Amino acid sequence: MSFIVTVEWRIEPKHAKSFAALAKRQAENSVNLEANCVMFDLCVAENDPNLFFMYEAYTDGEAFKEHLASDHFAHFSDKISDMVISRVLRTFKKV
Repeated sequence: MSFIVTVEWRIEPKHAKSFAALAKRQAENSVNLEANCVMFDLCVAENDPNLFFMYEAYTDGEAFKEHLASDHFAHFSDKISDMVISRVLRTFKKV
């Protein structure tokens, strides 16, 4: 069963490019370093360069907890803390 995570990020305009680079690296690290991270896509709104969307898929909820405890997640979270205006995280189970 897949455990799906979506995150919508509103980023300070002056940080959008930096956030995009850091988030892209985070997505790559998650897929490459976590055996149970099946997919991690980063998107930006077509009409709003400060609105980002992440779509993540894990084998289960435990795998997502492991992701949150990873060193690369801690590094990413630290680097972006001053860039974020808002964040909406949702979790889903695949039907």
